[in-house]
Amino acid sequence: MSRARLIGALLALIVLACIVVIVLDQRGFFGGQNPSPTPSPTWTVPTPDPAPEPAPADGGGYGDL
Repeated sequence: MSRARLIGALLALIVLACIVVIVLDQRGFFGGQNPSPTPSPTWTVPTPDPAPEPAPADGGGYGDL
């Protein structure tokens, strides 16, 4: 086995191990606190505040048209 294949296989094994640990942790396998439930989306849309009134322009400011 060449060095590149060995390094590639080792990296793939590390990534796979990380994924397994993350999944097991989310399921509460390692103890600790109870796993938090997946948050459900809120269907209420907050109403935006009205935009403030623009200041009157006197023509002397930078960016006044």
